[in-house]
Amino acid sequence: MTDRVGTPQLRPVEAFPARVGDREVICLRDPSGVTDAVLTVPRALAPILALFDGVRSLVDVQAEIMRQCGELVLRSQLESMVEILDQHLFLEGPRADAERARQRAAFLDAP
Repeated sequence: MTDRVGTPQLRPVEAFPARVGDREVICLRDPSGVTDAVLTVPRALAPILALFDGVRSLVDVQAEIMRQCGELVLRSQLESMVEILDQHLFLEGPRADAERARQRAAFLDAP
């Protein structure tokens, strides 16, 4: 799990709507190329992603979603989202930093 699980920060990503089967989703793509992954997120979860700003704690995110939507999002659900985003390098933190360093070293070592 990322060290930033308490205050997750979504990296600058491209988000665009799509339809997968009968589901409306938001696709996330990394224009900087740190990751080639494209994640699909149910459209209803997009407001949560916007709150992953590196300042708000997961408790703050829960409170803001309750205020905005009147819905309780369980901490375990938020932690699961954070872990998936982090595994795919969509969050700022040690994993994304390590991948950027690896890519930089590979570029510098290339002929």
